[in-house]
Amino acid sequence: MNSLADRKLLLIRQAQIYRELVTLESDNLSASIDNTRAQFRSTRWWLFGGLACVGWLLSTKLSGLAKWVPTALAAARYAQRLRG
Repeated sequence: MNSLADRKLLLIRQAQIYRELVTLESDNLSASIDNTRAQFRSTRWWLFGGLACVGWLLSTKLSGLAKWVPTALAAARYAQRLRG
């Protein structure tokens, strides 16, 4: 009989841990959503839309150009190093 009582106690403790975990994750998600809302309320809301459009263009229409982006970035970094 002790074994059954121990299992019940273990299940109750496990349920409490899961409840705390769900609460913690809910709080983290809520904070993340609040942060995202604050970003969209800022004056740079158009930046998110612009980045989404550029990403879409690079993935569909200009996929050949997307292959050259890392090379162009490396060249720009090298040019900045040469300038000083």
